[in-house]
Amino acid sequence: MNQNTQPIIVVEDDAEDREILKEVLESLKLPFPVKYFDEGRAVLDYLRTTKDHPFIILTDVNMSGMNGIRLREEIMKDEALRVKSIPFVFVSTSDGKDMLHKIYDLQVQGYFEKPNTLSGMKTQLSLIIQYWMECRHPNQVK
Repeated sequence: MNQNTQPIIVVEDDAEDREILKEVLESLKLPFPVKYFDEGRAVLDYLRTTKDHPFIILTDVNMSGMNGIRLREEIMKDEALRVKSIPFVFVSTSDGKDMLHKIYDLQVQGYFEKPNTLSGMKTQLSLIIQYWMECRHPNQVK
């Protein structure tokens, strides 16, 4: 599959955090394009209309409009989107035991707390993306 048709989807409503994510992802020089969204509804619209096969969805939990949890719920309810098996990972500052239980009940592939430094963010995102580049999953099978 052409990596140009496998964008990384970043969902973040905070403009400053989105810029940091953009800077970090650009510094990693990844072979994937990156598409940025500021809320879940726009991601759903994109996923339902694109011919792209997203590589991964990286999302915040708490956002205005449709939050990350609701986005995941909607993807899981939509059979056409669910069977695409797009890795879904939360990168957020929201935590707590109840929240983590709710998140993992949605069959996500991970929850990571946002690091406080650029170098920490770079290390974290690099590890997440490297893992999914190596991991065998349905999006890789030709």
